[in-house]
Amino acid sequence: MITIFCNHPCVYENEGVCTLTHVTSASELSNKSCTYFKKKGEEHKKPNKF
Repeated sequence: MITIFCNHPCVYENEGVCTLTHVTSASELSNKSCTYFKKKGEEHKKPNKF
């Protein structure tokens, strides 16, 4: 296991460490230093299922 230090306001950040447990397809690139960054406090939309 690798420890990834993080100081961004990301939903996966907890006490300075990234808690992302698995890799999926990357989200939009809103942060150039982290492909999986999702800002804390923002509601993240799920794709509509038809």
